[in-house]
Amino acid sequence: MKRCPTCNRTYNEEGLSFCLDDGTPLQDTGSSTSSSYNQATISFQQQPTSDSQSAPPSLAPPSLSQKTMLATPPVVTQDQSWAPPPPSYSQPPPSYTPPPAPKKRSALPWVIGIVAVIGLLIAGGVGLIGLLAYIGMKSDEANKNAKPSSSPIAKSSPNVNRSTTTNANSDVVTSTDADANDDFSTQKWSVGSDSMGTFAYKNGELHVNAVPGRYVVEYAPKETAYYTKDATVTMSARSVDGTSPRYGYGVVVHGQLSSGNQLEDYGFLVRTDDNPSYAIVLHKGGKETYLHDWTPSTAVLSGNASNELEIKTKGPRLEFYVNGQYLAAIQDSAGFKTGRVGVYTSDSNEVAFDDLKVTHN
Repeated sequence: MKRCPTCNRTYNEEGLSFCLDDGTPLQDTGSSTSSSYNQATISFQQQPTSDSQSAPPSLAPPSLSQKTMLATPPVVTQDQSWAPPPPSYSQPPPSYTPPPAPKKRSALPWVIGIVAVIGLLIAGGVGLIGLLAYIGMKSDEANKNAKPSSSPIAKSSPNVNRSTTTNANSDVVTSTDADANDDFSTQKWSVGSDSMGTFAYKNGELHVNAVPGRYVVEYAPKETAYYTKDATVTMSARSVDGTSPRYGYGVVVHGQLSSGNQLEDYGFLVRTDDNPSYAIVLHKGGKETYLHDWTPSTAVLSGNASNELEIKTKGPRLEFYVNGQYLAAIQDSAGFKTGRVGVYTSDSNEVAFDDLKVTHN
């Protein structure tokens, strides 16, 4: 049996060395209560009786000098949250950045490039086609607006104006009729073919065509009735096949030949293609000059429709009408003042003239 000298508790456990209440080393009393064990056991905690034992002294923890090692060493638990501090550096450690993974090359730039090249090729082709079309249009327009001239041989020919008199320079008047009313039912004008063109009566009309690329003029017979001083001149004209001569066709007034057999007159021309228009020209010394360039007009009928051309002369003033509609007026800058009526056409397209009237004021 063992006893605590401090609290006087007794213990029967043989292997117990310290008091379970205050940790004081136990003293051996030398008695035993059982033959089966070397040391008897006692209850873990025994309450002293009030009559057999005095109250225990106040418990105080033993001093360090009185403590001895426990039979079972204390278990030291390690704080799992503890970690050694990171090492300190005088400079921050270099950061390591892994190299980027190689990127796959996208096919999009190639696709965009190919589409751009195709677009440029298409745009270039369209532009080239447009340019060629524009050049062709300008070429056609230039051909339409070209001002043809007679050949030198034709200009020097006595029959350049297809005069109906044997003497082209004669001013002899063979008729005294005051006015002319020629429906071309009776042949009065010269007919036939020469280096300038062809003239013929057909179905009560005067049919005329020039050689390709040229123009031709024929004056009326030298009769008083065909002279155009202070007169109103009307004549109908049409394209036989509906194709307009390239340089136009129409009627001339104050027509006469110069001393060198050169044309001198004023011409009123129409062009009856897809863009109907009119022009006024002057022939002087065999040279053709445009006094009023080609101007579109809705008064001019296209195709093979007949247009009535009218010129009114009064002193130096000349007025021009188509199908009864006034178009323009000029002054007789050349000073012709008189001369005969005539017909004008160009290129090889056949034109028919009819119902010529010359009424003097």
